[in-house]
Amino acid sequence: MESLQFSFCPGEIIKAGTPLVIQSSSPVSAQAAQGAISVRRSCGPLRLVVQVDLECSSIFVPTKGLDPGAYELVVGELRGITGGLLGKDLHKPFIVGAFRGAVPSELKVDHVVLLSIGETSTTRLRPGYDVKDGAGYLEIVKATHRENLTTQELAFDENGTEVDGGKVLAEVQNRHFKKFGRVHESLHKHLSLRKDADTVDVFVYPQINKDLFDYDKPNDRELKQCPEEQTARLDRFLHDNCKHVDLLKHLGVKYQRVPNTVVFQAVLTKAQIISLTHSDKIGSVHLNDSEAINDLSNSIAIARSDRVQGAGFDGKGVRVAVFEDGPSDLTDIPVASQYSTSPPASDHARLTHAVIKNTEAAHPHGHAPGCDLYSANSSSNEALTWACQQRCTVISQSFHRKNEPGGADLQSDDLLKDMLALTYPFPFIAQAAGNYWLGDDDNINPPESERVNHKGYNTISCGNHDDTATAMDGSSVFNNPDSLHGDRELPEISANGTEVTAVGITKSGTSFAAPAVAGVAALIQQISPAIKSWPEGMRAILLASAKRNVNGGTWWADVSSRTDASDGAGAIDADSARSIALTRVFRNNSPTARGWDVGTIRNTDFDPTTSLSTFRYWITVPRTGPGDNPETIKVCLAWDSKITSANETATASQLTVDLDLWVRDINQQLVGFSSSFDNSYEVVEFDGLQGATYEIVVKKYTGTDQVWYGLAWQSAFYLTRGGLGVV
Repeated sequence: MESLQFSFCPGEIIKAGTPLVIQSSSPVSAQAAQGAISVRRSCGPLRLVVQVDLECSSIFVPTKGLDPGAYELVVGELRGITGGLLGKDLHKPFIVGAFRGAVPSELKVDHVVLLSIGETSTTRLRPGYDVKDGAGYLEIVKATHRENLTTQELAFDENGTEVDGGKVLAEVQNRHFKKFGRVHESLHKHLSLRKDADTVDVFVYPQINKDLFDYDKPNDRELKQCPEEQTARLDRFLHDNCKHVDLLKHLGVKYQRVPNTVVFQAVLTKAQIISLTHSDKIGSVHLNDSEAINDLSNSIAIARSDRVQGAGFDGKGVRVAVFEDGPSDLTDIPVASQYSTSPPASDHARLTHAVIKNTEAAHPHGHAPGCDLYSANSSSNEALTWACQQRCTVISQSFHRKNEPGGADLQSDDLLKDMLALTYPFPFIAQAAGNYWLGDDDNINPPESERVNHKGYNTISCGNHDDTATAMDGSSVFNNPDSLHGDRELPEISANGTEVTAVGITKSGTSFAAPAVAGVAALIQQISPAIKSWPEGMRAILLASAKRNVNGGTWWADVSSRTDASDGAGAIDADSARSIALTRVFRNNSPTARGWDVGTIRNTDFDPTTSLSTFRYWITVPRTGPGDNPETIKVCLAWDSKITSANETATASQLTVDLDLWVRDINQQLVGFSSSFDNSYEVVEFDGLQGATYEIVVKKYTGTDQVWYGLAWQSAFYLTRGGLGVV
């Protein structure tokens, strides 16, 4: 086969009107080009007139008039004038952007966000939408130099004039701090309705340096006890930074430390909270809400957990906790231990437990029937920390607090769970994304504007798909939280939560998607016990193995075009995750069809000029069928946020590094990338040639911090097309 060269990289963002140029190694006729080349969107091929230059070597595909969004350039069977095959079944994704600034041609545009700049927050605009109510406008462009691979950031105002984007965003953060100080926004709202003498249950965070958890976790074996380094660091921190404790003592209130953290819980009056937050020794104060609002036989089969069980894995040796009220009846629910002997009870909790494990006769016994099931049977956060003290490495939560559906950013529980994921036993926490309907208990108006309930970076939120994994449930919450660049994508994954039946109960909702994901996680932790202490690796494996795209295009096509497809990376697939978990690799591995790794990534791991990682992971695409049919390859990189304070900011969960994910062929040509601003994970999907080898490269966009990460990939399953992307 002769060669074709393209003027753009797969996934690149262009302006409408920029022609796509294909250079052919042999002359090609206009008739052949018109017949073989098309541009596709989800609705199918578009009618465009393809042109060929006088030398018959350059093919021009017009993009004038294309609306903003994700497209594919498709080359069917293209032959040259002499009859030689030039290309066949080639799919090159690209994005038409709506940015106004002029980007130099030597730069490849990786990502663009169009922002409405408000007083204390930013909102990502849909392409073509203007700001309202006197808000400012800012577009930020993440770009890479085509030759030397250096990264550049450009920012423009509404007139396309280049501006200092970092300064504009910093001013937003400063205004937010000036308005709310060290009181979280939800607590600030709560206090506005209280008198000075009214008491409130709160979490008090100190000022925290981002290097508190900068140590190496073992990544080659199961971690059966708390690392000595963690204990020493926490003890040393509390010894050297006890001013926030002294302030609580001075107030004369009762307080207690949240186990394995530097956070303290206390009941304070409104006046005491205001007094406390005037001190720069305090990092932030958050509402500790204990009120719960529940998020209301095909589940196992559609997640393919039955295949993993058939291979001999049932979650044995893995401790899984269900964090919510207790089951109304423990019949057929074999719990190893429970937080309370007299918990509030519900059928809802009975079913969420049973989805993971049950002993009902003549029926499926859950996703992980061999696991040790713990019932953290209270909605108080003390039950959550109890589960961690029981060394549960998987936790499922299917309720939310009343402030979470309407909260625009991370809430109090998100911050706590992000910290717990950084401390022993390093739990993988799966949470229901939430459900909405007219007249629901959340009172969001309109109901469909409800936000994904759980917004942490170090946990995972689960949407609800139907019994065939071909459509998302109409009540599954999908609206993303606010973030500085507005491109967070939640939920991260979806599972079946529709008409789930076990132990005599049938219910629907994301409540039953979350325990399905937790059950699959238990299966994977049994297969590879080393991953029990690496929730980053669990996230990477589950997202890379989610090969069924329920809605929309590929993950990155959706994020970059501001299309909220609501299913995250796709539908959970336990069998695909099993195949990844069985193939542990390390940096600079011999090429494999699938694999995973975890570890610490440091600033010294990157080339100082290109910011590309100095290590690689290698993929090989096995031949699984006749001919040269492409295979889809899916790669995921996941890493942690840190609980930290910086200058005049409140303690919060912050991404201290922005990592991008690249995949290149053996000629170092980019075949796929993922380059968001505000996510703690990136997902690349691309068409790989059978028998070919590809390299996975991590690119550091910003930050010098070290973080724990997980990386996983999966290849060798046939590509099914339903418009744009894998479905």
